[in-house]
Amino acid sequence: MINVKEKNRNNIILALQIFAVFCIAVIHYSTLFSVKIGTASPLIIIPLLIIVSYYSGMWRGVIFAFAYGIYMDSVAAETLCFNTLALGLIICVCGVLITYFFNRNISAVLLLSLGAALAYFVLKWLFFFVFTATEGHHIYLFRYAVPSAIYSAVFALPFYYIAKF
Repeated sequence: MINVKEKNRNNIILALQIFAVFCIAVIHYSTLFSVKIGTASPLIIIPLLIIVSYYSGMWRGVIFAFAYGIYMDSVAAETLCFNTLALGLIICVCGVLITYFFNRNISAVLLLSLGAALAYFVLKWLFFFVFTATEGHHIYLFRYAVPSAIYSAVFALPFYYIAKF
């Protein structure tokens, strides 16, 4: 049975996680400042969703992933539920891996963040460039997708240490 103190702590953690996701959405879609380096444009939400799954359980991470995917699909013109399904499935797989296979340490978070970001960008490359027979699709993969995935995984470090303390 959960006591009142533990319930209040869980509610505070949930509120902080919702606030963090909202801040990442503002950073990602704002034109006031950019975290882009060269052609690498990170999807900062992936490491944050992995941290949410890591500390609060797989299902909370999946719910946050679906909600953020719906938000991304609503502001994007061409995706038609791609972000919702891709983020939801990737975070679900990461949640299962966290629960059953990985220890709770920084190397697991970095590895999962890199793998999840690579999976997202490779799925995006497959569905929007390869399957549509776009000319020069390999340029997108090596000049944008792979650097963006690596740059996205870098954000796992500050999120891990913020969530840990």
